[in-house]
Amino acid sequence: MKTEIEDSNFREAQEIGEHLQSLIQATNEKKTGLNITVAQTDYSEFPNIRLYLDIIDSNGNVVERIDQNMFFISEKRSGQSDFKNSSIIGSSIE
Repeated sequence: MKTEIEDSNFREAQEIGEHLQSLIQATNEKKTGLNITVAQTDYSEFPNIRLYLDIIDSNGNVVERIDQNMFFISEKRSGQSDFKNSSIIGSSIE
């Protein structure tokens, strides 16, 4: 995604972001019982990326207590076999 943004290929970066959102939804609901949706992605401070998430528990309630240690993000670049874990700098409820 970094290359696409640096090359001003924003359409491709958007497609990668949308794919990331579908992966988040598919895996997290099955593994945690939480429905996590990427509501917005902010690339304005790239390479730091801010994700705004909607997190709903299995009873349909908004999850109000979160901690950055509850999450991790990993990235797999095409052509590479290993995943790279990225740091989560902070989390907040808005």
